[in-house]
Amino acid sequence: MMKALRKCLYAGLSSDILVASVLYENITERKVYLPAGIWISLNDSSVHEGGKEITATSPIGSIPVFVREGNLNNLSQIIREMSSP
Repeated sequence: MMKALRKCLYAGLSSDILVASVLYENITERKVYLPAGIWISLNDSSVHEGGKEITATSPIGSIPVFVREGNLNNLSQIIREMSSP
């Protein structure tokens, strides 16, 4: 349980990754506030200007995930750190 909690907290503490959880069944889009900056969707590679709310698609089986521009190279390192015990 603590390992899962640590992973969730780590993802939440990153200022360069935004995971917009989908809480209800059969939801295919949701409103997401993106902080200032340029954000790239990992789901469809779309680019969004931050500092405002957008409507993100969330097809069944997919969670909207955004990475701040300039941090895609750091993403693999972040995933490795989150996966380590």
